[in-house]
Amino acid sequence: MKHSKALVISALALASIVVNAQEAQPYVTSISPMGAVSGTSTVFVIEGFNLTGGREIIWTKPGITSRVVLNTEQMRDRPKLAEGQTGALIVDKVTRNRLTVEALIDPAAPAGIYGFRVKTAFGTTNLGRIYIGSLPETVEREPNDAPASAQPVMPRTTIVGDINRKGDTDFFRFSAKVGQEVIFEVVAAPVGSRIDAVLTLFDHRGLKLAFNNDFDGRRDSLLAYKFTEDGEFVLRIEDFERDGRAGQFGYRLNIGDFPYLLGVFPLGVREATTSDITLSGYNLGQSRASVRAPEGTPLRTLPFTVSTEQGRSLNTVRLGVGRYPELMEVGGSSQTQPQSVSIPMTANGRIQGGRIQGGKLQGERSGNAPSADFYRFSARRGQRLVIEVEAQRFGSPLDSLIEVLDLKGEPVPRARLRCLFETSITLSDPDSGRRGIRILNWSGLSPNDYVLIGDEILQVESLPRTPDD
Repeated sequence: MKHSKALVISALALASIVVNAQEAQPYVTSISPMGAVSGTSTVFVIEGFNLTGGREIIWTKPGITSRVVLNTEQMRDRPKLAEGQTGALIVDKVTRNRLTVEALIDPAAPAGIYGFRVKTAFGTTNLGRIYIGSLPETVEREPNDAPASAQPVMPRTTIVGDINRKGDTDFFRFSAKVGQEVIFEVVAAPVGSRIDAVLTLFDHRGLKLAFNNDFDGRRDSLLAYKFTEDGEFVLRIEDFERDGRAGQFGYRLNIGDFPYLLGVFPLGVREATTSDITLSGYNLGQSRASVRAPEGTPLRTLPFTVSTEQGRSLNTVRLGVGRYPELMEVGGSSQTQPQSVSIPMTANGRIQGGRIQGGKLQGERSGNAPSADFYRFSARRGQRLVIEVEAQRFGSPLDSLIEVLDLKGEPVPRARLRCLFETSITLSDPDSGRRGIRILNWSGLSPNDYVLIGDEILQVESLPRTPDD
């Protein structure tokens, strides 16, 4: 009897205690396929949690019409404590769902990222994303793990592939002519793929011609190469960490001699006016273009593409649309000789070179380009002014820093801060280029509150949904 009791106590000691947490919000985890071609009908499969009753897909841009044809509940993996973890197992009350969605893509839908949310009885989900392309698709086929077994493809196509295991590499063989400038663009991270893509281009002898890992601070690669001889060439795509897993390291690889926009200057134009902008990119056939910004432009932005003899540019850039008089940065490269301006206004400028030492920007130059721009303006006591930089939202890599100085060059205080709640960052230090920040305790915070992190004041957009979010 005592022996039996000892066995029962031992079994109870080994069992984990499960604590049910609150009902989790509806949440999308993945969509397959990750994209489609304009002018086609496609069936998407959306995976997520607490999507029961979800019968409508809300798209962030026009060009896609869809309907949910099936919504099923799926078996959920049995929750368990991680290896070495003890204590109560906290489990959210969730239902795993799979939605089958029929979508029709408008032939005029421009190439780019399209966001979506699932509307449910408990509210809308987080934002999911797909890529709509304009090129015919080619499905990657194994085995293509070596140059000798490289998959033949025709240029001007989108390869839909997957790095499906650790160490997997995909090779593709194509033909090019002398003088042809071919673009290789990976689209993966914006649609939720984990791949950190690396592209390598080889000639028929196996010599490496070009290579790209990250482009413009993003994990997705972009490679452009102008060929100096006719022949067959091989492109390799792999994960930077040599990682891979089926369904999680997918990619869309655009290949072709299509026009591609890297950027424009200035980044915006004034509404109800026509302005000239300078273009940079590949296969553009021109360096300047005229843009007409209508009055009352929605969202104060304007999509812009270029059409050439080789077709319309594969990608679209967005221009800002301003209300105020616009001026170009002229001089103003030193604090003693600032450029005089009248407010309100929008200044269009460029920052190149420069470095920060001891918390102050040093006036280092790169060529003839200044590392900082200075503007002189007049203001009245008690006047409230908004000084805002628009750069990264329009594709510029600039991480801007604004300082308002008096005539002596001393910073003008803009706010007095009083601490109402204190917490700390955990796991990693964020920077201004990241949106997500992990903190230890957020019970004293609400959306739209202001938080001082380091020397930056940030505003809370949303709070974690679960303890591990």
